[in-house]
Amino acid sequence: MAVELIGTTIIKPTPSTSTEPKHVPLTIFDRAAFNLHVPVLYAFLPPNPSNDSLKLGLSRILSYFPHLAGRITTDNHLGCPCIHLNDAGVRFNRYSCGGLVIGATSHHRVADGQSMSNFFTSWANMVRRGTGPQPPPFLDRAAIVVPRNIESSSTTGRSNSGRQSIHFMKPPTRPPHALVPERRCSTFEVLLSPLAGHLEGKGLPESQVTKVRVAVNGRARMRPVVPAEFFGNLVLWAHPTATVRELAAEGGGLANAVRIINEAVERVDDRYFGRSSTSGRWNVATWGDGASDWERAVPESRGGQLAEEKDGVDVFIALAAEHVGLFIENCYSLD
Repeated sequence: MAVELIGTTIIKPTPSTSTEPKHVPLTIFDRAAFNLHVPVLYAFLPPNPSNDSLKLGLSRILSYFPHLAGRITTDNHLGCPCIHLNDAGVRFNRYSCGGLVIGATSHHRVADGQSMSNFFTSWANMVRRGTGPQPPPFLDRAAIVVPRNIESSSTTGRSNSGRQSIHFMKPPTRPPHALVPERRCSTFEVLLSPLAGHLEGKGLPESQVTKVRVAVNGRARMRPVVPAEFFGNLVLWAHPTATVRELAAEGGGLANAVRIINEAVERVDDRYFGRSSTSGRWNVATWGDGASDWERAVPESRGGQLAEEKDGVDVFIALAAEHVGLFIENCYSLD
């Protein structure tokens, strides 16, 4: 299908209501985030708002989220990376392909997933109702963690990898977490367990280590609790790790894999976030000795995504090319 670009506009905040300083240093949590732009696409069936309504709503909502209209730079005085709140604006493109698809990219070190979800929801409400977010976004990053210079290293494992997508249909009678009644867990943990747990054990030696990385939102885990409206990065990672022998212990199966993941996530608590915010060095991603081929194969440190749909869950994953066949053969097994 031919796509024609019919217009490009720079949208700036109006009016600027931020009391933030002009240069906002990145926190340790910002710098721990991936140094890349994250693209998203939102598709809408008609009827849709007009171009003018979308642009006006975007301009107004950016005054509540000035970081998104700024630029990442280096503060010459502090000598550290920061966000320059210069109201430079965002680019708005409209295509003549019918319907409405909103494509956006934002730098991960400006905001995490929850922050961006809050922004898009606020933009939609501004277009539909003309009202700003209530409560407004919490913009004071220094109130959460004192900015400081840190050393940051990033190590990426590389090998021939394959990408695979699968769809888990929603069970007709009970949700996935009901398969493990003895432990309180989420659908995410239940589906992650076979994907990164016992699947790795098939055909591998008992000493083989398998490890996954799970993003953990710190807002509700830190003390005092950080407002859900906090705009920035406040995510660290749990690293559930086990050998094939450990996965098979205590009868093995789904419950044991869920336990290993669940316990690793629970350890990412207020003490963990506090210790990370005061450390002088942060390793963004390290594979370490004994890391599984599945983890080494993940390009640019990104392993996969789980997206909930109306009729189930979509899973997108990257793994070693030689393991794709084994994955396809066993991915629907939850025993």
